[in-house]
Amino acid sequence: VGLKKSALIIFGQMSMRANILVAVNNTIKQYLLDEGLPEKKIKVVENGIDNSFFNSAGDGKKRRHQFGIPSDAVVIVFVGSFQPFHRVDLLLHAFKRISTKKKTHLLLIGQGNSTNDAKMIAEELGLTNRVTFTGRVPYQDVASYASVGDIAVMPATNEYTNPMKVYEYMALGKAIVAPNQNNIREIIIHNQTALLFERENVGALSSALNTLVEDGSLRERISSQAGRFAAEHTWQKRAAVFQQVFHEAGLV
Repeated sequence: VGLKKSALIIFGQMSMRANILVAVNNTIKQYLLDEGLPEKKIKVVENGIDNSFFNSAGDGKKRRHQFGIPSDAVVIVFVGSFQPFHRVDLLLHAFKRISTKKKTHLLLIGQGNSTNDAKMIAEELGLTNRVTFTGRVPYQDVASYASVGDIAVMPATNEYTNPMKVYEYMALGKAIVAPNQNNIREIIIHNQTALLFERENVGALSSALNTLVEDGSLRERISSQAGRFAAEHTWQKRAAVFQQVFHEAGLV
């Protein structure tokens, strides 16, 4: 956070003459306000999604067959670049703690700095038969891989981003599990479009996952509401917001 905030301070100092400053969430807006930038210049415009791209992902049967995942397993999926702050280690430990008689499988999509460590943890926890690492996946294929999941999880993130991952999970119509923190609560609502858990708490993450594994009707309700909510976060709608911002600033 310190490094990013320093960058924002420099950005703020260089932007005093700008007509508009766009922040992707209220956390970034507050950083800019704290540096003395005028509130009237700062507009919040969140990230968006190509809803049609993710809606065309399919039902995941092909990918389940590809990875040998049982058709009756409840699949938990994570998509990311495996950076340390993603805390895939936390997810693996939480997955190990799930207490259910149902078949479960963890599909980890992507590759990065912490992939090898995650593989070692999966082996140490005795999860190698229930965890699949896909490796690096072309972006155009991400949706078809993630479509395998019944539950999509963000085990951790920093405090200032407006994570695309959450919007994409919603567009896929997945039951989402994410940490309970300000920037995440700007996007999703606990027990409506996601289940939120106490951040960095492996027991809380495991409990949220276990709840969704056990309760198919809850998964369906949350995934359905998330899918409908995603329609309000398309790039087309973001473009309309930008047009309004430019109009209000007298730039168009």
